[in-house]
Amino acid sequence: MMNIIIFTEPSIAFDLVQYTMRGYVAGVKSLLDKYPHIVNAKITGGITAAIAAAKRNDLSLLEHICQYGTDLSITDFQGRDVMYWAKRHDNIAMQEFIETAVRVQPVLFEMLIMLPLAIEINCARAISNDSF
Repeated sequence: MMNIIIFTEPSIAFDLVQYTMRGYVAGVKSLLDKYPHIVNAKITGGITAAIAAAKRNDLSLLEHICQYGTDLSITDFQGRDVMYWAKRHDNIAMQEFIETAVRVQPVLFEMLIMLPLAIEINCARAISNDSF
């Protein structure tokens, strides 16, 4: 499970969700490039940028936000997640994207966690075997 940041940097998190709600892609990209750790930040009502993108029925913006590692299983304070909004808008393409991302995301996350460890182990083995 990914970390969720709640109100740690309220003005930045608020701006991120507001930019998302307005479809201001350049603003979303700028904030996430500078502060990627706020991708799962919640503002009032438990809204995240991903939930805001799904709520406004904006698949391309949701895809963009996902590039920063957002957790699509996060719900707002009423228990609604991105899939709720995709179904509410009857957006089949968004539903398919979410289903695929939710299946792939844990695998990618584990790969990113395990890759440095695997490299370290292999380097240690190579050094101990004088393979270089």
